[in-house]
Amino acid sequence: MSYVVSCGPVVLINCPPQFDERFVASVAHEFDNIFARGQKFACITDTARVISLPDPRVRKALADWMTRPDIQAVQKKLNVGSSTVLANGAMRAVMTALYWLWTPPTPQHAAKDVDDGLTWSIMKLREIDPGLVPDETALRSRVRLAVPRPPSNRPPSPM
Repeated sequence: MSYVVSCGPVVLINCPPQFDERFVASVAHEFDNIFARGQKFACITDTARVISLPDPRVRKALADWMTRPDIQAVQKKLNVGSSTVLANGAMRAVMTALYWLWTPPTPQHAAKDVDDGLTWSIMKLREIDPGLVPDETALRSRVRLAVPRPPSNRPPSPM
């Protein structure tokens, strides 16, 4: 299963209900292809379907990949910003507070939903180069189509 969907200048990460090391390895591999393009992009991480936080082993694998100097360098060069969808308002506040204490290599945004993250991402792309988003309507449609529909019988996300 592909968790990373390239929608042109917006890269969407569709998080599974539960993270495991295969998810981390898949995202790392798929981002190798994104980075190889050498083009500016904005990233939206959709956590709406997450039902449990990753265990310490998975958190470490994710942190190890995210903090690698080569990954940070290419993120800083190509990623104009990352928006994380957190449906829970308290979790968005916690994430915002975390960024007061730690500065990631790219601008960050806590979004209430994918549309909120997409609006912010388009703004960041246009700040860098208005030509990165030649057709906003088409981009919005592409991203919305790439978001999986959650099952209706699932409990709400803790995120």
